[in-house]
Amino acid sequence: MDGSSIGQLKTQLAKLKDERDELMQDVQEERGVVGQMQQELNKLKQEQQYMGGKLRDKELALQDYNRMIKESETILSKLIETSNNFLKSLEGETNKLKAKNDKK
Repeated sequence: MDGSSIGQLKTQLAKLKDERDELMQDVQEERGVVGQMQQELNKLKQEQQYMGGKLRDKELALQDYNRMIKESETILSKLIETSNNFLKSLEGETNKLKAKNDKK
């Protein structure tokens, strides 16, 4: 090998090292970006779990409200029916008493 061949090899080796160094820098920068993205993803997962828990609690409360409203409506309906029956009975008894008093 002559001196120019060795010089060319040294030049090629230097170029390879430069390219490697550029690639290493790119890799380190992208690792940083990926690390930041992972942190953001973890934060979002925590927020999702928190919000999911709040949502479940509110859905359970909503079910309780719906159950209480349904039970109250049923009781109110029965109360109205009972009151109407009592009113009819009372009117019937009142009419009977009036009829007895009118006969006297």
